[in-house]
Amino acid sequence: MFSLAACMIVVGYCVLAPSALPRLRYMKQKEAVLRAEVTDLRDQIHLLGLETRLLAGDSSISFKHLEKIARDEFGLIGKDEVLILLDPNTD
Repeated sequence: MFSLAACMIVVGYCVLAPSALPRLRYMKQKEAVLRAEVTDLRDQIHLLGLETRLLAGDSSISFKHLEKIARDEFGLIGKDEVLILLDPNTD
């Protein structure tokens, strides 16, 4: 009986020690941040999967989407197009 009471006191002290509560709060905050990050990453994976399926298709929609990415993200132009650069500082 005495050893059970001693164990309860030791466990209670470990749980309720001054350093344990702030650490517990920190760990709960960290868990919330990590859960939000996991949710964001799952959303990104879903969107990338959709984009992969769209680009892998043989339809004209996939070609137009691929062309849009090439223009928007990489600044590419078509073979029959001419790029005209204008200086924004000129009147």
